Amino acid sequence: MDAAVAAAAEARERLRASFASGRTRPAAWREAQLRGLLRMAAEMEDDICAALRADLAKPQTESYVHEVYTDPSIISCV
Repeated sequence: MDAAVAAAAEARERLRASFASGRTRPAAWREAQLRGLLRMAAEMEDDICAALRADLAKPQTESYVHEVYTDPSIISCV
């Protein structure tokens, strides 16, 4: 087994052990975090676009499409 495959297998086992220990957050908590992120992006859209304009000279439409807008249906994947 080459070193990269062995390292990936070891990482996978560490992650599985961590999950099995209960250290990770429940799916409901993760979904609430995603919903909060979507709400924040919608509420702060103008501020985010203004900051991108000031820092990177990024036009509003480009900022919205590439940085702000997120399809709410992604939450249904949880």
